[in-house]
Amino acid sequence: MMNRRPYPAHCCTPKLEAFSQALASEINAPISMVGPITLAAATTAMQHRVNITITKDFTTNISMFTCVIADSGEGKSQCTKRIFSAFQQIQKKHIEITEREKIKFKSEKTVWLEIQKELKKELREAYRNNEPTKEIENRLQTHHENEPIEPHTTRLIIEDTTPESLLNELHKGGGSAILLCDELAKIKNTRLASNIALLNELWNSKPIYIDRKSSSNYALTGYNFGLLILSQPEPFKSFINNQKSIARESGFAARVLFACIDSSQGTRHRELKPAESKATEEFEERILELYADSGKIELTLSTAAQKAWMYIANYYEQQMRPGGLYASAKDFASKAPEHIARMAAVLHTFEFRGETEIQERTLRSAAEIVDWHGHEFLHAMNTERSIDEDAHELLSKLMKSHISGTFNGQMVNGLTGEFLSTLYYYAPSRMRNKTKLHAVIDHLCTQNLATKVKISNRTAILVNNPTSYTLPMNFRFTTPPKIDTLDTSYQRDYGTGLPGR
Repeated sequence: MMNRRPYPAHCCTPKLEAFSQALASEINAPISMVGPITLAAATTAMQHRVNITITKDFTTNISMFTCVIADSGEGKSQCTKRIFSAFQQIQKKHIEITEREKIKFKSEKTVWLEIQKELKKELREAYRNNEPTKEIENRLQTHHENEPIEPHTTRLIIEDTTPESLLNELHKGGGSAILLCDELAKIKNTRLASNIALLNELWNSKPIYIDRKSSSNYALTGYNFGLLILSQPEPFKSFINNQKSIARESGFAARVLFACIDSSQGTRHRELKPAESKATEEFEERILELYADSGKIELTLSTAAQKAWMYIANYYEQQMRPGGLYASAKDFASKAPEHIARMAAVLHTFEFRGETEIQERTLRSAAEIVDWHGHEFLHAMNTERSIDEDAHELLSKLMKSHISGTFNGQMVNGLTGEFLSTLYYYAPSRMRNKTKLHAVIDHLCTQNLATKVKISNRTAILVNNPTSYTLPMNFRFTTPPKIDTLDTSYQRDYGTGLPGR
């Protein structure tokens, strides 16, 4: 069985960890829920300022897509409200400023319209009297260029929107915002939820050119967009079951950092706590400071951090092989190195003022957080039944089967396992889908419970080390190479395994 690992809060910066732990204790919420939402908020505060250059030809933004899946009553909404309270204060001030500016705008627009009316009248009269109109036309053109622009509230948080409104808000509302979906059930059947290609473009901050018949055209560039989805398990399962092929094949799911929260209800203990801790004050002060500063920050990786990033990227590439951890989740594994770089930029910027080079320690902390989200991705995408349960059932069937055949020119008899082609027809019915069956087999291989081999030129799935048979002396399992074979110099300097803090 795959064990669910605890959230690596220790990998966050001291202020982020202290705030997450304090809030989790205060509202009796799991740290695995508070941590990802806190990081989403921290990203929102700084995403308008920060880019990171990972390699010479690879520069990216730091925007983050997060999805928290938890039962009703776990405190998702309360947690989000508390964490994003500083942004609500900022947005409230922006609304007040905009309302005052609108009063001034209405007055200026009234005057502008009257002047325009007189200029048009003057132009008509000159034309009728066969008088020169060039000077009036120039004045009219200048007047049009100076048309008062209606003020638009700067938006940090967007809720309940359509694709068109979302793009318009990013265009007019400051160019940096997060879309908060407090209930997936509200949007899962909307046009926004079905427009996954648009969400992918927004994650990448790709230029978007808007052509509208009913309004003016514009180009959306230089923006930053985050996404935070809160969902109960059943609506999420429904959405994924309906959109799974699109969400996976388009790469949308791979862009999301999932957090699947086990229920804590029935085990929580409430007690009186201080209304606000020092950690909360420091977190909110840093959020306000990061947002208020508009100076651009161009981050790079130190030499050691870049070497670690390359090593980690190779690790994820390796885990996409048959039998690897991400053999059935290549989409997430391909995006994981970029997730790590973005996460490292967030941790670095939140903690270190004025430093533009990310150190290896920070990168390794980010790698551990993203590694946790990678396991959550595997858990989230298995929406029908626990993959561990499927693996256990398939393993039980394999234990009852025995095959024989030729391996490396030798006959091997009574091997515990089954040929893959036979499993397509005789595996439990829900696993007879090719993708599903391979995912379960890959999971067995990852857990070192089974191995894929070639027997008589046919792919066979053998149970590892069963007591019912003995392999010949020269028999070798075809398992993927160990991670320490990727880069022996890095192994010598830093050890093996996925780098963590």
